[in-house]
Amino acid sequence: MTRIPPDQDLDDANAPGRRLRSSTAIIVLVLVMIVTQMAGFIYTQRLQNELYQLRFDTRELRIAQQALVDAEAGVKDYVATRDTGFLQSYFVAVSLLDSKRDGVLRNLDSVANQYEAERGRRPSYVAIERLHARWREAIRLTRDGNIDRARDMLTTGDARRMVVEVRAAMSRFLDEKGRVGALYEERINLATNIVMVLQVVGGALAVVGLFFGFRAIAAETRRRRTLMVEAVKAREQVEHLFSMTSKLQSASTYDDANEVLRATVNRLLPGISGSLYILNNSRDRLELSTSWNPVEGIEPPESVAPSDCWALKLGKTQVNSRDPGALRCAHIQHADAMTLEMPMVARGEINGMLCLLLREEMSERAIAEITTIATALSDAVSLALSNIQLREKLRNQALRDQLTGLYNRRYMEDMLDRLIHLAERNQRPMAVIMVDLDNFKRLNDQHGHAMGDTVLREAAAAIAASLRQSDIACRYGGEELIVLLPDCDMVDAAAKAEQLRQRIEALSQIHGMPISASFGVAATPESASAVSQLLAAADAALYDAKRHGRNRVELASRRPTALAAE
Repeated sequence: MTRIPPDQDLDDANAPGRRLRSSTAIIVLVLVMIVTQMAGFIYTQRLQNELYQLRFDTRELRIAQQALVDAEAGVKDYVATRDTGFLQSYFVAVSLLDSKRDGVLRNLDSVANQYEAERGRRPSYVAIERLHARWREAIRLTRDGNIDRARDMLTTGDARRMVVEVRAAMSRFLDEKGRVGALYEERINLATNIVMVLQVVGGALAVVGLFFGFRAIAAETRRRRTLMVEAVKAREQVEHLFSMTSKLQSASTYDDANEVLRATVNRLLPGISGSLYILNNSRDRLELSTSWNPVEGIEPPESVAPSDCWALKLGKTQVNSRDPGALRCAHIQHADAMTLEMPMVARGEINGMLCLLLREEMSERAIAEITTIATALSDAVSLALSNIQLREKLRNQALRDQLTGLYNRRYMEDMLDRLIHLAERNQRPMAVIMVDLDNFKRLNDQHGHAMGDTVLREAAAAIAASLRQSDIACRYGGEELIVLLPDCDMVDAAAKAEQLRQRIEALSQIHGMPISASFGVAATPESASAVSQLLAAADAALYDAKRHGRNRVELASRRPTALAAE
């Protein structure tokens, strides 16, 4: 086997440590940036909340200030005119002042406490209470006819002085809150700028982290290429691999490939437990195909989602070790399991995954040798799997329509003739439903052929999902579909056709446009006895459905012999 120079070994041994230290430093810096940004966001949010409260208090005080003016004006106007209509605005203003007394007016005094204490003045809410008493006294005097005395009380008494004091306190409050609000806005702008700078720095660090990540992937790719060269030159091991490859070329099914793989693995890696997973037809899960040398208490999962497997996400070998903090795939069910996983890639696509269970006593050298052999196994088996999948695909293409996934017309004709003869021999009914999408040409002209293909494909899927396992759905041609229903009479076939019609009509809600189909139903022995007669009867019934308004089910006419039998 090819040996790597000692200095290169040393560099390769030190490279993971350097990459780990660099990655750790970048992660720590990014975390610090994230924490700092979160602190900045929290601080900015707190300032914004305080600024909102400040603006709310200011607005409330301005409302109280206007209410004070309205109350004073209402009393003065009433004293001057004795018009009770002015008292209405006075009572509204006094009520508004009372509602603000325990809120903004007490906050008003908290701002002006020092100023008021130096001058021996009462708090504003106390002054407003005294004002209320003076205003009520003025209103009473006016009602009693002592207008001059009431006017003197409002203009020359202490009522006027208290109004001036409250207004002054309100002005000082507004000035103080304005100053504080400006300070909050400056702090918010500063904090926003700092958070923005931290975001830019964090983005730059993330780019650096991606750079180091791509460098690590490139280094791992070069290492795997070196291991492949060593495996090619190890003739004593490659002989078994050549034998396996030759046998896999003759494998026509997955069972054949599984048998060859198990025999080869037991020769090259005796005692090693493992399993083979193959990507299903939907390409959304890996299904367990075979396993060997089972270990008691550790069962391989029946299926693996690609999103749960780091080997598939990274597209390279993944070792799930038991080391604390090690990266492990989510599908590993046993905490003590140490596995080696290798994706099987052929023709640029992932076809499966080879999973080997490693033992705790294995050295790093032994694991490296197992990885080399497993890589060769994976490459050979992946090509065989790709060939088997290709044959299965060609076989399906020979029987199925590529657009809808239903059986094609050739398969339908063969099966229809066989099913009719079987029905006649067993004296059992046989039904045919012919389906034609309504106004399909107009749908293609208005919405394009891509939308037409989508509607046809979804209609076929809706039909296939409603059938029994023994039923056969085929694409007859164009937008026409046909359903073969063995062991089904005319009544049951009509009910099934109505169910299919409703399912296709429900597609209208999905696409936002009218989608429907017409159905023709024929059955043996009611409608016909031969293949050509049965298809002609179903087609005639379909034509009647089209002629009678579309989006309906029509039954074929009963033949005279069937009527006579009844």
